[in-house]
Amino acid sequence: MPIALAILLFFVLSPMVWLLHRARLGPVPAVFLAVALALTVILSVGGLIGMQMSEVIFDIPGYVATIDQKGFRDQTLEILEIALI
Repeated sequence: MPIALAILLFFVLSPMVWLLHRARLGPVPAVFLAVALALTVILSVGGLIGMQMSEVIFDIPGYVATIDQKGFRDQTLEILEIALI
């Protein structure tokens, strides 16, 4: 798995490294800058996904109350049981 990830990162980051190298940046600083930018993007997207998940988790009691109020609780539980099997 680590080798596959390394190959994937090579193909994703090599055009950016090439552009930075053509912009008169040395090869080592170009690699470090490309990796730093990639990590920034990955961590930012991860943070956004985490915030969205925490909002959904916080709103679950409201969703349960709405399902109970509309009388769909038994049907919803049956659907979830079938989906989990």
